[in-house]
Amino acid sequence: MKNNTIISIQKESVLMMTEPKYDELEENNPHLDKDKPYPLSGLLVVDFTHVLSGPTCTRMLADAGARVIHIERKTGDDTRHMGPYIEDGSSEYFRICNAGKESIALDLKDPKDHALVEKMIAKADVVVENFRPGLMKRLGFGTDEMVKKYPKLIFASISGFGQYGPWSKQAAYDTIVQAVSGLMDVTGTPDGKPTRVGTSVSDVVAGIMGYSADCTRCS
Repeated sequence: MKNNTIISIQKESVLMMTEPKYDELEENNPHLDKDKPYPLSGLLVVDFTHVLSGPTCTRMLADAGARVIHIERKTGDDTRHMGPYIEDGSSEYFRICNAGKESIALDLKDPKDHALVEKMIAKADVVVENFRPGLMKRLGFGTDEMVKKYPKLIFASISGFGQYGPWSKQAAYDTIVQAVSGLMDVTGTPDGKPTRVGTSVSDVVAGIMGYSADCTRCS
């Protein structure tokens, strides 16, 4: 397997990948039609996202032609182990959220892996993350530090209650955001209890807005 191809997706593990080849960024992604132009072709995205909101953003960036390198923990992204599973044993959820991306399994606390990530960020156009506020800084990849070192870098952080506000440290799963925003109060019957929208709409919308913001800054 060449180290610039999309890693095969497995249920139990992540195949390791060496450092990407940056001189191939102008090539269209393998999942895209090579005969069509794409608006973000040639851009490199370093993807620290997980679950749904962040992966939605970076999946859209990949669909628009960007090369997206998805950084996963050594044991693989949690959603690799979420059903339903398709015939080859891989997670349908993971495939939907991460189609068109390349994956690399790293320990961000390991000095060697940390240095590799910094090297990728130095060559990147966009970084996207949706950890709880403060985690990227503790890992040594804080927004202020990275943007200062790499002024042309677009650094997108997706969170439920912002990066600096009084609720910034609060968990923000989709159900919580639907309740706090009032969406559940306007859903359901007039005389009934607040009702959750069936899909994870706040996660998906957050991802779409992140994609829109990235595209605006890229233009």
